[in-house]
Amino acid sequence: MSLSEVKELNNKDYDYLVFQGCGGDLDEWETGIADLLKDNDIVPADFQFKEVYSFENGVANLVIRCDTLDPKEVCEALEEHGYKVLEYFVHK
Repeated sequence: MSLSEVKELNNKDYDYLVFQGCGGDLDEWETGIADLLKDNDIVPADFQFKEVYSFENGVANLVIRCDTLDPKEVCEALEEHGYKVLEYFVHK
């Protein structure tokens, strides 16, 4: 996904989280984030992300659609576990 395509996500009717600097296997990041949310009862045990994108701008980045999640709640849960969410954008 290009950086311009990432910017176009703001035109969709969903919220997204952007994780910057996701080194290694992006599938492991996706699974790890989903497991963290499940383990902390933020999402049900059978939860799966509907859309996950990646793009690079010097570092690998992961973009996760949050149509069934509250982005602020996800950010708070991740930060409680030592992760730093640098940005999330909410569709207006």
